[in-house]
Amino acid sequence: MLVIVEGDDQQIRGLHHVGFDPALGLLVDGRPPSVAWYQHLDSFRALDAAPAVLH
Repeated sequence: MLVIVEGDDQQIRGLHHVGFDPALGLLVDGRPPSVAWYQHLDSFRALDAAPAVLH
């Protein structure tokens, strides 16, 4: 799953690949998540619409 992190001004701050490994648990960008990842979980929300590429 791709997670897009936006700031308060709705500008993209980061892109992260999130997945799950049965042996390791939650993985963010191929590694266990940091403490900051858990601290910011409150601000995560689903996208209202699929992302679009503007040419």
